[in-house]
Amino acid sequence: FFGGGTPSLAPPQFIADVLTELDARYGISTSAEISMEMDPGTFDLEKLQGYLVAGINRVSLGVQVFDDRLLSSIGRSHSLQDVYNAIQILKRAGVENFSIDLISGLPNQTLNDWKETIEAAL
Repeated sequence: FFGGGTPSLAPPQFIADVLTELDARYGISTSAEISMEMDPGTFDLEKLQGYLVAGINRVSLGVQVFDDRLLSSIGRSHSLQDVYNAIQILKRAGVENFSIDLISGLPNQTLNDWKETIEAAL
């Protein structure tokens, strides 16, 4: 699992090198799930394909909320449009094993805001 911070800022070759070294030292099962947190707006199709070639086989997309106002208020660098673009990139690359990270209880987030985020996620 590559997470914490924004690992999708790392070049795919770095991730490949880390996985190669881990495999050489400890062995990585061919059936292992190798996940990476990725923030919308930090990758394009080419970069994602590089991660897939490196061995990433699951993406955890840091959406947080489907609301530009709340994204801005919590200091996220991505927009709602970046979220939708990132999901399309995952689909174009054939990534079926992905999840989205959501946050509830944000300052100024209403129950209706949360409901709209859940509906958008579904």
